[in-house]
Amino acid sequence: MYIYNYKGHYKTLTEECIEKLNAIHFPIAKSILFKQNTGYSKYGYCKKNRGKETVYTIAINKWLEDDIAIKETIMHELIHTIPGCYNHGRLFHDYAYEVYRVYGIKISVTGNHKLNEKAYKNKGIRRKVFRAEEFDKATMVMMYCPKCQNTFAIKKTAFKWGSRWVCKRCREKLLYL
Repeated sequence: MYIYNYKGHYKTLTEECIEKLNAIHFPIAKSILFKQNTGYSKYGYCKKNRGKETVYTIAINKWLEDDIAIKETIMHELIHTIPGCYNHGRLFHDYAYEVYRVYGIKISVTGNHKLNEKAYKNKGIRRKVFRAEEFDKATMVMMYCPKCQNTFAIKKTAFKWGSRWVCKRCREKLLYL
């Protein structure tokens, strides 16, 4: 049972990818929820669902612009639903190579496509912890790690919700400087 939380072109491309993988007898899962995700760091992901109606959730980044990138991502994530291929191990690579051999579609584990510029619009804005050199007295507070003596600049707005900060290096609780 395939459930699509997207319509139109993405749905058509997904159905086409499923058809192609079924044509070469790949044992992909039959219970998948397809949806879109956003962001600038992932083209897509595959997640196993525990105790839910669908066994897998596959999300494809809505900022992928060309059909080749979308198909490669969909096929990549579909291969993860094959037993033994949830990671990027030898079996995953064997299936990916077979897709390339039969259809000429290159499936890689690293991204090499450009996303729409809108994907990058919030990059860095939501960040709350900065290097000490980026300290701005009007909008930030300085904190330090008592264990490794690292210093960090943290946006004042981050403290509205009572956040507790820990050192990225040694996981010690940060103190005000």
